[in-house]
Amino acid sequence: MRLTPIRARIRPVTVSIERRKTMKNEPTVRVNCYSGDTYAQRPVSFTIAEREYQVREVLKTWREPGLVLFQVTTSEGLTFTLEYQETGDIWRLASGG
Repeated sequence: MRLTPIRARIRPVTVSIERRKTMKNEPTVRVNCYSGDTYAQRPVSFTIAEREYQVREVLKTWREPGLVLFQVTTSEGLTFTLEYQETGDIWRLASGG
């Protein structure tokens, strides 16, 4: 049996992080953070849908490939998880409210 190579033009599909964010219909998150020796060392406050929350305490910080995640409690006692995508310099709300 003789195999014949298939010659096809393959075009890569690129979807930017901003586009994926829009497709998921996620709320816009703006974060003010303390930056000591690194950027985004810890969030101080954040705004979701024109409402600002003050961070009372960072409960947990962890890293995943390309991400830094912060579980925080607000001054109202609400718990949120904020995700910072280092490669795209994008913040998003991972969970909470």
